[in-house]
Amino acid sequence: MSIGLKPSTTSQTTGQQTSRGSTWDEPLSGSDLRLALIGCGPRGMYCLERLTHVLETHPTSRRVRVDIYEPAPYPGAGNIYDLRQPAYLRMNFSNRHINACHPNARLGEGSPKPILTESFLQWNQSRQLCDNAPESYAPRSVIGGYLHDAYQQVIARLSNVADVSLHPSQVTNLRRIGSRWRIWSERMTVNYDSVVVTVGHEGWRCSQPHRPDEVIADVACVFPTTERLSETAIPAGSVVAMRGFGLTWIDAVLALTEGRGGKFVQDEHKRWSYTQSGREPAKLHPFSRTGRPMLPKVDASIGDGLSTLWNRYRRKLARLRRDASSDNDRLLHFRTDVWPLVIAAADEALRSMRPDLPSVDVSDWYRDWKRWRICGDDVRHRLQHAYDVATGVAPVDEAWALGETWRRLYSKLVAIVSHDGLVAESLSDFESVAREMERIAFGPPAENVGRLLALHDVGLIDFNNLIEFEPCRSSNGSLSLCCDGESVAVDKLVDATIPGPFHSQRGGLLERLMNDPMLSPTHGPLRIDPQGRPLGEEDQPLPNIAVFGRSTEASVLGNDTLSRTLHSEIDRWSEAFAASLAK
Repeated sequence: MSIGLKPSTTSQTTGQQTSRGSTWDEPLSGSDLRLALIGCGPRGMYCLERLTHVLETHPTSRRVRVDIYEPAPYPGAGNIYDLRQPAYLRMNFSNRHINACHPNARLGEGSPKPILTESFLQWNQSRQLCDNAPESYAPRSVIGGYLHDAYQQVIARLSNVADVSLHPSQVTNLRRIGSRWRIWSERMTVNYDSVVVTVGHEGWRCSQPHRPDEVIADVACVFPTTERLSETAIPAGSVVAMRGFGLTWIDAVLALTEGRGGKFVQDEHKRWSYTQSGREPAKLHPFSRTGRPMLPKVDASIGDGLSTLWNRYRRKLARLRRDASSDNDRLLHFRTDVWPLVIAAADEALRSMRPDLPSVDVSDWYRDWKRWRICGDDVRHRLQHAYDVATGVAPVDEAWALGETWRRLYSKLVAIVSHDGLVAESLSDFESVAREMERIAFGPPAENVGRLLALHDVGLIDFNNLIEFEPCRSSNGSLSLCCDGESVAVDKLVDATIPGPFHSQRGGLLERLMNDPMLSPTHGPLRIDPQGRPLGEEDQPLPNIAVFGRSTEASVLGNDTLSRTLHSEIDRWSEAFAASLAK
């Protein structure tokens, strides 16, 4: 969809010509400083905004040169928020939470002029590109327009205090050369004094097989959906098996239905119906390891009335963190220290909202949820009930209480868990709970679940093979879903999952970084310190490099987000950069 913004397709941003051949950079003078930003989606744009701030507030006589490497046509938006993607691909983060402005920016006399001043709601108010209600969920393409516009504002300010060049190419390798870093891109090779890596998902790519004998999918990556799930790839009338049951699966389902010309309509009772175009697959068979669905988000304003409760439990979690920080011999245990406070807050929230309930025990509900392995009509009933709660047709329940509590306390959980805040033997407990809370707390908007229910009711989605069934390919090449002698013939297999944060692209930039001698002995996920510097053995950081984003999940909880209020690593990096300029 077009929103009136032009892509940044030129090889230069402010008059600095980008080399077209493979050349070594010219030597810099002793006072010059050259910085590379590799990847410029939202997180990269946030780094540029903070860099602009420190250069404006800490003037330096040093010449600072900034090279931005971003192959996507809309820097600031990247691949995830590409402005050209279809409008049926929606956010699962409501409008009121989307704000590219730095949370500490201040307007008013005597304050430095903020670099960004508009939240998404303010930006969209004059453009009306989508529903501007705070609790609505915008198309990702519209959010991409907002982020790309923010990038352009940042670059306009940064160009006043630094030499800035945009290189629309991909970095293929980097290597430490003494105290500097050498970067190889598709067009040139350059040495840098400092490097920031924010490559996010590392582009659209396939998930790694869960097992060596796993059947290879016909469609191994669903993005971009207009290409990967076209009628050439998945012909109309096909019977399709789909690996995955999360947000990516929902996007794929909408691409194969609404994206094929089908029409959804919502009635006055908030029920959705679907009219087929005739271009859809005949049947969609999702299958997953657990069968547990993503629950829809409830209007967040429902929990606003419990602000006193949320603040009280935030203080309790913060006190836990302070007490542990003051005792060097004690780290927190998730199950015994943190989780009981989450459950207590959820119990109290539900009692406050539902005084009619004879008893409340969110812990029992969660235990039953974890044991739940059902399919067919039971899945449909569970989704219908969750949809009714989300739309206000049914009263809130235990799932709402636990999901809302996790969301409301999340900033304090980030502070507790990040940078080795939990004792090592407690990490598996936390990771197990965090996986479930992704389904319970961070699911899709209710309207998308309503659409899934409509597709099930017209027979396009079949939940009967959701668990236990696995894809099989016979000697003649035919596909089926198999389980204990039962089988369902299918025409195509689609992998509707995306790689996890610890699954770096094979041969990609992050994997090459992990081969640095200071890091490779750790043989584990990438870890960073509070300034974003990768950590090696004995927690020694690599010099003059920072990594931000989802690949650092081993150190920073929940960093695959647009939020600028949850994490402080980029702020700390920019402060350290300012200190290095002073030296």
